[in-house]
Amino acid sequence: MMMRAERLRQALTQRDLALLSETNQARISQMERGLLVPSAGERERIAAVLEVPAAELLEDVAE
Repeated sequence: MMMRAERLRQALTQRDLALLSETNQARISQMERGLLVPSAGERERIAAVLEVPAAELLEDVAE
């Protein structure tokens, strides 16, 4: 999932991203490791925080 790369590029911690996207750090961690697919709402909120298209957050999951 490109989410981790973009989060790191923006110098955000998992906790920062979780707070800004109204989810929790454990879910962010699971999403980044491919253990959890974010809900549509989570995907939209995370994409808004990272300023990327929501579809890009799932690119690596489909591979």
